[in-house]
Amino acid sequence: MLSIPRQGELLLEKAGFDLGILEGIREEVRGYPHGGNRTAAGKLVPVEVAHELTLIGTAAEVGARIDEYRRAGVQIPVLGISTLEAVMPGAS
Repeated sequence: MLSIPRQGELLLEKAGFDLGILEGIREEVRGYPHGGNRTAAGKLVPVEVAHELTLIGTAAEVGARIDEYRRAGVQIPVLGISTLEAVMPGAS
């Protein structure tokens, strides 16, 4: 998501992170059409950014983060398939 123009800026700005990481990420991965080296781009994302902007962890940890989003007002959390596989084995 950080590779997508304007979306990456919005996500990082709203979360209070430095936009400086976007250039390197976008050199590795294109937002549209999706392509490039996602592994190399992922290595450029600081751990604190990954933990703040994604749901990472065990099923219990992901569930707790979803609950945080609900308490903040999110009514319908939309999860990527990799997350669904973590909390619902066999979802793919």
